Parts: sequence; structure tokens; C-alpha cells
Amino acid sequence: MRRLSAHYIFTGTGTILNKGIICIDDQGFVADILDTHGEPEEKAGVEFYSGIITPAFINARCHPDLTHLRGASTTKSGLEEFLGNVEGRRNLLQKSTDYDIIKAGSELWREGVIAVGDVSNTNNTSFVICPDSKLFIENHPPDFELLRKNNVHICIGTDSLSSNNKLSILDELKTIQSQFPSVTLAEMIIWATRNGAEVLNLDAWAGTIELGKSPGINLLTGIDLQQLRLQPHSKVKRLF
Repeated sequence: MRRLSAHYIFTGTGTILNKGIICIDDQGFVADILDTHGEPEEKAGVEFYSGIITPAFINARCHPDLTHLRGASTTKSGLEEFLGNVEGRRNLLQKSTDYDIIKAGSELWREGVIAVGDVSNTNNTSFVICPDSKLFIENHPPDFELLRKNNVHICIGTDSLSSNNKLSILDELKTIQSQFPSVTLAEMIIWATRNGAEVLNLDAWAGTIELGKSPGINLLTGIDLQQLRLQPHSKVKRLF
């Protein structure tokens, strides 16, 4: 059993615990959640971390199998040219090897991701956004203000390395914050955890820190803990 605590715990449900404690059993399931109301008693065996604990991320649109297409297109060329470049090189380039895919999977794990999917935006109630990919291809960000105004169920993805430099959900959140400062970190964490789990039908075990779930646990460091905002040097580390 591990007892984990930090300055804040963002559970993914909307609840934020100030110096709370979560107990994770040896199989990775949440066994207990303690709300200390910011005044924790000293308990033996509690691992306290500087930063914010969150559920592990859900990458709702990712293509590890397209790792071999890294650099297949120039940036900011527009969607039509990008698709033409990728399609033209898809058949010329060797497909990603098992090693390439495993390497991409390791990168995703290091970046705090516990599950990936390839969700299509097929309706107006759920939308997967890949901000850095959008900037890479079209040089302008998605309109998050419009999506929020229309109560769209936003999920976060990275797309593939053909249109992104990294498979980092945290970098996607940094991009959102830099382009749309009014979006809170708590809101973005929900997009990157609970919403992705729901759209991939993984919410029975992933996406939120709740009793009986095994969502994986991330630690975000280098955070502005006064304003609860990401900084350029913020990092993610898997704790479980």
C-alpha cells in the first residue's frame, strides 16, 4: 500500500483536495481517499510531493503506428498539403517496426499516459482536440472558447509524430493555456483524464481518482501553486 500526498490532488471529478492523501494498493487500485482540508496529520509512510497529483492522462487520439512518418511534412503548410505529403510518403517509407511502436509506447508512458485511442469527431457533443498538431499543420489553434461556450465534451490527443514533435499531453495543455489563458488547469485536467476515459468507454477504471478504480497516478511538478497554472518548465512523472 502506498499513501500519496501533494500540495493539491486533482481527482478528475472536479474535486480538488488540498494536501489530501490517496491510498493505492499493490495492484494500483484506489483503496482510500482522505480529505485533510489542508491540515494533514503526520502519518507514517505518507509520500508527500511538491506539485499536483492527477489521474494518468488519456490520449484520445494517437497513432503510434505512424512513428515512421516523423518529418514527412513541413510545418504550417495547411491541411491539404500536409495530407498530400503524408500520403505520398506513406508508401515510400518503411512502416513502423515493432521496435518503433514499443518506443512510442514507452514515450507515452513516460509522459503520463495510461491509455490511447483514435476517436473521430462524429458529433457535436464530443470533440478530440490535438492543439500542437493543429498548430503544426495550420498554424492556428482550435477555438476553445467557442467549444466551451457550446458545452462541447472536450478530450485531448496528440495525433501522430507526422504532425507533432512529441506525444506529450502535458505539452498540449501548455499550448492551450498559452493560447487561452482563461482556461483553468482544473478544467484542462478533466479534458485530459475523465473526458477521454468516458469517450473511450474506459471510465469504469480510468480517468478519475475514485475508490475502486485503477487510473494510474501522475505528479505534475514545476507548477505555479499560487495561481494553479502550468509553467514552461512544468513536468509530469508517473507515480503509479
